[in-house]
Amino acid sequence: MTANSLRRAVSFSLESALVTSNRLKEDVELSPSVAEFNLYENLNIPYISGDITFVDTVNIVNRLRFNGQEKIKLRFYTESKVPLEKEFVIYSLMKQTLPDHDQAAVYVLGLIEEHGYLSNFIKLSKAFSGNVAKIIEKICKDELGASITSDSEPFQDFKFVVPNWSPLKTCMHLASRATTKTGLPFFLYSSLRDGIKFSSLQDLYAEEELNSREPFYYTQVRADVDFQAEKRRIHRFDFVSSDDTIELSKKGALAARYFSVDPFKRTMEYSDFDVVKHFEKKKKTPNNVLNEFPIYDDEFTIGPKEKKLHEFPSIFISQINTSNMFGKTTKGFDEEKILSDHMLKVMNKSENAMLRKEGFHVVMPGYVFLEKKENSSIGRIIRLVVPGNLTFISDTSPQEAFDEKRGSISERFLVTQVRHHFRNLDSQYYVSLEISRGDASKDL
Repeated sequence: MTANSLRRAVSFSLESALVTSNRLKEDVELSPSVAEFNLYENLNIPYISGDITFVDTVNIVNRLRFNGQEKIKLRFYTESKVPLEKEFVIYSLMKQTLPDHDQAAVYVLGLIEEHGYLSNFIKLSKAFSGNVAKIIEKICKDELGASITSDSEPFQDFKFVVPNWSPLKTCMHLASRATTKTGLPFFLYSSLRDGIKFSSLQDLYAEEELNSREPFYYTQVRADVDFQAEKRRIHRFDFVSSDDTIELSKKGALAARYFSVDPFKRTMEYSDFDVVKHFEKKKKTPNNVLNEFPIYDDEFTIGPKEKKLHEFPSIFISQINTSNMFGKTTKGFDEEKILSDHMLKVMNKSENAMLRKEGFHVVMPGYVFLEKKENSSIGRIIRLVVPGNLTFISDTSPQEAFDEKRGSISERFLVTQVRHHFRNLDSQYYVSLEISRGDASKDL
């Protein structure tokens, strides 16, 4: 048996789970009692949360008396031997009952990154001016002591008065307003390797694929495979969204008429949003990956006039937008100089709705997603073989990326949510991914 065959893509080792607190005389090592732990990443949440399940065989709870004011530092690594060390605040303790642990109590600790914990105890009531990215960076640094990595700056500059909100609620609200010049949204999120990031959808789509040369693949065959094949094998592949075109229409993702009412000027302007024209505009942007309409059929017609869905203004959006509230040189949060800039808000909502239109749930070994020192999970583009009949590929030929007869095709997906699941009892690590085709799809 070769050394390579001894390696497992699901293997991991929990080196330390150290509990600390100002009131404790000494730190407490929890790792021998840990049964499992989960860490959660989300493209729309700027902090990582988690939970740890442990079996209390040595009366840890009574000795420590957890009160939601402790910290825990986790240190672990996979077969890549690139360690990950991450500190969280323990914010809750919950008792569980499991039938196969009659002699010991089982507890679950709720975890959250420090800046996510701290934000709940702060309220802001102040004004900020400048580019959205700079405002978010300043709030996170000054109020939470957290730094942010930005790939690019959004189109919007304005003045915003915070109405007694927490720092992260403020930042998430500001991020929802940010777009590129073509209306693509920005995301404020936190990753295990890189910390807090502020990236546009264009930045994410333009990034190099995580596994371009080794697409992940699905199989129902449970067979022993070598390490290189195991790290690519998807154990579970499910649809998680209903692809509801009517709901998309109600949200204005396909077509909408936007009214901008300015009470100061006593004017009302309107403009129509058309998803196909929006896609055409996106094709002209740098680093564009859109070659077709993979999640919307622009040739489909319906009704006596045989109109296309994007030709129906299915929703009217009216918004009061002031002008010159802070003077002629400074825009307010909802202000824009011209109507076409207001339309970026509609494009933003459409892009977010399209991103959720075709979602999938994937479970597979976690090795690839913690293999490197940089972020390899949330917000990354992955390539996988989309199943034609869910049994089309065998473990003996994982390199097969295209099978026309069986209806399989290799496609790009954006990772929007990640659950890192670590089972300490058998030292196995799996990831549960929520992925979206959005318009990142691109055939080989």
